[in-house]
Amino acid sequence: MVLQVREGQTKAVSGARYEQALGAMVFATNHFSVFAIASKTADDFRFVDVPKVHWARAVIETMVQKGLLAGRSADHFAPEEAVTRAEMMVLLARLNGAALPEVGKAPFADVQPEDWYAPAIAWAAERGLVHGVDAENFAPNAPISRQDLAVMLHNYLKDQDYALPTASAVKTFGDEAAIAAYAQESVGVLQQAGMLSGKDGGCFGPQETTTRAEAAAVLARLSAFKVE
Repeated sequence: MVLQVREGQTKAVSGARYEQALGAMVFATNHFSVFAIASKTADDFRFVDVPKVHWARAVIETMVQKGLLAGRSADHFAPEEAVTRAEMMVLLARLNGAALPEVGKAPFADVQPEDWYAPAIAWAAERGLVHGVDAENFAPNAPISRQDLAVMLHNYLKDQDYALPTASAVKTFGDEAAIAAYAQESVGVLQQAGMLSGKDGGCFGPQETTTRAEAAAVLARLSAFKVE
């Protein structure tokens, strides 16, 4: 873990990772500062709302330790709260380790250059990973639907040239007709790759949202894929 030391305070640097080939920690910054490397142990896990028996505890710990996820507060992760569209873009940018652009003019009317998520959305829009909810707006604070999540993940995987497995047989969901036409291919590809599965009753739930715990699991699966 990389810590930024500033005015006597320390703050974890998101997206920092160890590159074995370089034998060094790698991270992006747009300013000079003092940085320190610290180890992170299981005792550092302080999210009181993620008990040891929680189904996603292990992947949440792993993703937090990698700097890909953070809590909603110092001691709460909010595992059952929905992931927003903006948060998903930030998570993908962190996973990618992208050097995010400075935002002079945001690509959507409802995203301001000073918004904390603006660089990630600008990066994703520039690479064609995302589209708005209409011609002008992105709806950054709206929960991301499962079908839109499928499209974003599929676009990201194609952009990064990931080798997609076909671990699962093709499945026809009970609510297949409810999946938007623009998302059908992505849902099918990710279902076969084992990235997204159906809900109880054999349905996909295209308009349902994704929780932060589920996002942690998705990130873990995504980080396990290999580039072709």
